[in-house]
Amino acid sequence: MLKKSFLRFLIIGGVSTAINYSVFHVFLAVFGMHYAMSSGVGYCTGLVVGYFFNKSWTFQAARHSVAAITQYICVYLGSLTLSLVLLSFLIEGLSFPAWFANIIAIGLTTITNFVGLRFWVFTPESEYELYIKDLISVSHKLGASMAVVQGGGGNTSIKFAGHYMAVKASGTTLSTMSASKGISIVDYPHVLNGLSPHTTESESEKVLKDSVVQLPTMPTGRPSMETGFHAVLGRVVLHTHSVYINCIACSENGRSLCESLFKDTDIFPVWIDYVAPGLQLSVAVKQAVQKQPDATVFILASHGIVVTAETSKEAYVLYESVTKIIKTGLSLSDMTETYTLEKRDEDHYVMPLPDADDVSLRDVLFPDQAIYLTHNVTREKEGLVFKASLSKAEGMAETVLAKIYIESEINRLGYTPVSLNDEDVALVLNMPSEAYRKAVIE
Repeated sequence: MLKKSFLRFLIIGGVSTAINYSVFHVFLAVFGMHYAMSSGVGYCTGLVVGYFFNKSWTFQAARHSVAAITQYICVYLGSLTLSLVLLSFLIEGLSFPAWFANIIAIGLTTITNFVGLRFWVFTPESEYELYIKDLISVSHKLGASMAVVQGGGGNTSIKFAGHYMAVKASGTTLSTMSASKGISIVDYPHVLNGLSPHTTESESEKVLKDSVVQLPTMPTGRPSMETGFHAVLGRVVLHTHSVYINCIACSENGRSLCESLFKDTDIFPVWIDYVAPGLQLSVAVKQAVQKQPDATVFILASHGIVVTAETSKEAYVLYESVTKIIKTGLSLSDMTETYTLEKRDEDHYVMPLPDADDVSLRDVLFPDQAIYLTHNVTREKEGLVFKASLSKAEGMAETVLAKIYIESEINRLGYTPVSLNDEDVALVLNMPSEAYRKAVIE
């Protein structure tokens, strides 16, 4: 990546120099300005052009601030000072020809300029610090409601500094993400290269592992199994398991409901039929984007929603708009987000539930239900008993409430809930990434 950036830096340097000379010539020959002033105007023009092109193309940085501009000017002033000192030493001290001394000075200052821009002005760390706050804020908003995500479900990401992407780490929660934990930094073009219908799950796991980037002062973690579709989509991506979205995503009439609810709006969701989370889903999203490059909303059958936008705030507003359309269109009530867990012993918690016998745990509506509720759950007179640690029992209770809500609302609307088949459930349970997530949660 440094080689590519340096090549682009040289190209922009050539363009800036050409503009510098052209402006110098126009002010000198056309306007009759003194050569020194013409040279100053030309130099400043080349400096401004270089700043914007180096920021947006060479280093692909989004950071634009007074501090960045000041640092940029300092780098070039420092290199100019170094150039003058070096010229004086080479010409007067070592008797080098002026033209040859200037070539040496240009070569050295080209390197110092590049190093200064890459490792001081447009660093991945500065980009990360500038934009991660908004993503964390949005992630906390999403993670605060169990109607939006249950347990450790859902994930968010943001791309920065050209080829880096910060994505929620596997086994962590949106509500506890911070700039220093719960996030994995990956080289997302590397992830994209591994997305193919012919890639195996084990090969995909290796690609994700190899894509992790170790940067000073930045967090490290195991990337979410859904990092693939985050790499495919825009700069910011939000993915949740919202119960309101899943009232259509888990319905037999989901696709037609989606079309009717959004037909008179300016939002055009792409429907993606159910495939297993992780590699298969990432490939499906990639194929959908190839057909509809401008798509920003994806409804995942029996799973949830994905939205993408240029900024975290825009992505959140889009997500809220989709949710409002569905809740209003289907007259959905707010989901009850309270429950009680009574500790029986260190490994058993009871969730009091008067109608526990009416909760069908065998009919799996979405992948996280398979993870949380296919094992270690029993019915007793007082309710559901979870054989689990407290943190996992909380995820199990949230999943129970989500399952009850989705199923009851779909039935109320007169539609039929769609359950995953045994093969789909087994596939989810046997995924290495899901086993890791369960281990971390526990």
